[in-house]
Amino acid sequence: EHVVYTYHASCTDPEGDDLILGVGPGDTCGGTVTDYGRGIGTYSFTPSEDQGQGSCVLSLACSDGQTQAVQTVTVSVAEISTAPVIASTPAGNAYDLVAYRYEVLCSDFDGDAVEIAVGAGDTCGGILVETGDGTALYEFTPAVEEVGSVCTLEITCSDTQAVDAQSLPVTVEKRPASWMLVPFHPGRRGHAATMLLNGLVLLTGGQTSTTTFNMAQACSSETGWCRNTGFMFNARSQHTATLLADGRVLVAGGGAVTRGEVYDPATETWMPTALMVSPRQYHTATRLANGKVLVVGGANGSTLLGSAELYDPATGIWVGTGALSVARQLHTATLLSNGKVLVAGGRDSTNYLGTAELYDPSTGTWTSAGPLSRARSSHTATRLPDGRVLLAGGANSVELVLPVELYDPATNAWAPSGSLNTGRARHTATLLSSGTVLVAGGINGVEVSSAEIYDPATGAWTPTGSFNVGRMDHTATLLPDGRVFVTGGVTGMALHVTSAELYHP
Repeated sequence: EHVVYTYHASCTDPEGDDLILGVGPGDTCGGTVTDYGRGIGTYSFTPSEDQGQGSCVLSLACSDGQTQAVQTVTVSVAEISTAPVIASTPAGNAYDLVAYRYEVLCSDFDGDAVEIAVGAGDTCGGILVETGDGTALYEFTPAVEEVGSVCTLEITCSDTQAVDAQSLPVTVEKRPASWMLVPFHPGRRGHAATMLLNGLVLLTGGQTSTTTFNMAQACSSETGWCRNTGFMFNARSQHTATLLADGRVLVAGGGAVTRGEVYDPATETWMPTALMVSPRQYHTATRLANGKVLVVGGANGSTLLGSAELYDPATGIWVGTGALSVARQLHTATLLSNGKVLVAGGRDSTNYLGTAELYDPSTGTWTSAGPLSRARSSHTATRLPDGRVLLAGGANSVELVLPVELYDPATNAWAPSGSLNTGRARHTATLLSSGTVLVAGGINGVEVSSAEIYDPATGAWTPTGSFNVGRMDHTATLLPDGRVFVTGGVTGMALHVTSAELYHP
């Protein structure tokens, strides 16, 4: 079957008449005759699937125009099973933490049923699900640690008698940086995000143009989806949320609120603290090495604050500590590796500040940390793995600040370290698992969608994937798997963003 059958025929006439060859009566093979003249020709046919394991009658006629000779032959047709064929081709590369999918297509010329399976030589570790009609889906997700490695993808397709195998090397590459949108409701700004020890991200408070929230949400670090997790006693915005050493979270300030609150992830409940020394917002909160939380500066209504206070988780009580030399808000505060706290930049009642101060927990006093090269507010400060602090972005009365600078605790001095590609303020900066820093979003006249990476080894800034939605006043949280979870913020025309985004470095 399926193979061309050819019969070379010859016919003679004693009288020498011209002869004609053709298909004779009773032919069941369904062949055709090619007449070459002089009684020579061929009879050919291709047995069909239905003729397999059977026979047919070949009938050949030779005529001189007056009489005809007929030859009949019974032809047995043998069934031949052809091997199935894998007709699809897999991609030769995969990306870490991205599902690699290969849609397998196998065809069988005989129409036999086929079975698709993972071959014995497969080292990619994929799972295969047959989807019917000679198709299947093979899938695996490489880990970050597999970048640069090569695995073997092997697929087999078989009928009852024969098999076809496909084997291909697949190189695991680092995936391109990208952002993925996930839903986020309600849209808001001025909220806070805290990475909990249980792997969830806690979002607290925030506001729109008409509403200040007392809600809290727990968000999955795998999908970014959020659910409600109780309500704070007080609605608040522009507050701080600090992870305590025991895994609870201290929320402080946020308008005229006089008490802090502590969230317990084990029970998903809130408890108020004692009264703060002063209500405040636009302040900073830093957990010290001794477990206490230092709250610094900010504003109480229209009054700018230079005061600082300490929260003790063991007692739930706030006490005052040494005051800043210059009252400020919209500054940064960074815990140094030596246990001191660096406060930098910000604004007083009339000016953008180019000063920095160091808090010493052992004495409760502040000392100068040297002047910045440029005054700035609404910037970011990130402690690098080597202990230095990176100050990036922000604005002052004359410019969006492009140059960045590094504070070195060993010398108590600042040094330049390149410039941002895009000026921005009210952005975020996140120390990634690689030791590089992701700066994203902000505002420079319009809400910024771009992001860039700082490499401390070279001092260079490199653009990376952009937000799907430009935003400022958002939050950014490093997740356990190395991704970054960005929530909320404000986009054009003061619209509060109803989306979150997940960054894959």
